[in-house]
Amino acid sequence: FYRTAFFPIDGQVWGDDAAWRSNTQLVWNGTMTAENSTIANRWQNYYKGIARALRIINNLEAKGGDLGLSDAKLQQYKGEAYFYLGFAYGTLAFHWGDVILDKTGMTLEEAYSASRSPKAEVVAYSMECFDKAAQMLPVTYGGVQRATKGMAYSFKARLALYNGDYSTAATAAKACMDLGVYSLHENYEDLFNAGNSPEWIFVFKGDYALKQYYWSASDCQNYAPRLIGGWGTCGPSYELVFAYPCTGGLP
Repeated sequence: FYRTAFFPIDGQVWGDDAAWRSNTQLVWNGTMTAENSTIANRWQNYYKGIARALRIINNLEAKGGDLGLSDAKLQQYKGEAYFYLGFAYGTLAFHWGDVILDKTGMTLEEAYSASRSPKAEVVAYSMECFDKAAQMLPVTYGGVQRATKGMAYSFKARLALYNGDYSTAATAAKACMDLGVYSLHENYEDLFNAGNSPEWIFVFKGDYALKQYYWSASDCQNYAPRLIGGWGTCGPSYELVFAYPCTGGLP
């Protein structure tokens, strides 16, 4: 259920933070279509995750008393599933607009005739799922990281920002801050090499010794200088550099 493929991150070069030395990109050119493999895989993986989340919820509600789980665990697992529904539908609506909205777990026959729901309806359901997750999830865990109350609040705030709903974003962000669990890292430069940080809310953590990495880390050689074995293909754009003000406050 927590496969990294179900939680994708947009590529650095999709925005204006990075510049390629040797070629342009599909987003810059306005030529990205549904035939792009990244796009097709994301659509598929979001709905795989949604199907699993709905299966978890349906089974817990139908058989919860027979599973030998405490009420707290039942609530936690449902909360984790609702968190994913909120994340997946919110992200689908952000990238695609109108998308298929399945709230119950449709059959294959139903899927063949399914049609897209309006973006506003999908976003509203995503917000509802985040609210349910926030009610059900614990604030912290010991051991392996799982979805938390703060994750539900923070992802709701992000979704609200994406849709220009600043009042909802502020309320959700304040609720996350009031948990007293997260704070900004003491040293911004150190954050990039930190082994842990109170700033991290949801992280898939790699391991250098085991050569285990996620997402853009697989593309490190494109970003690294040639003197240390990289290709020097991609680097910070002017837009990214200018996003950092000098000590005097100017770009």
